[in-house]
Amino acid sequence: MNILGQYNSLKLHIKLTYKKREKMLKQVFFANSAVVIAMFFNYLFNFFMVRQLPVSSYGELSLTVGILSVILIPSTALQIVLTRRIAKLGIEEEAINDLVKEHSKTFFLYSLIFSAILFFLSPLIAEAY
Repeated sequence: MNILGQYNSLKLHIKLTYKKREKMLKQVFFANSAVVIAMFFNYLFNFFMVRQLPVSSYGELSLTVGILSVILIPSTALQIVLTRRIAKLGIEEEAINDLVKEHSKTFFLYSLIFSAILFFLSPLIAEAY
């Protein structure tokens, strides 16, 4: 009887693990599909812009998009750190709320500093264009 109970418990554990894994795979597939679709629209955007704009304007557009990409790297890193910490916390809602508030303050501070830098460098940036 004890062996049968352990077998049923193991069977249930495997079933629950499979359901969690299946859910995770669906979410990963959805996220990857969204990335592929976004990349496709990015390709279409560049395809049409290269046909519509003169070479110098397209160069400026590419430069602007490149600068924005570099600027977004820190915010993406902060989002990854936040996601990892939330995953470690599990279902502790209050701890997650505190963590989100803490990261929001940090992100706001970095945004404020970056905005101030852009504000003071804006004459130099305008002069370059």
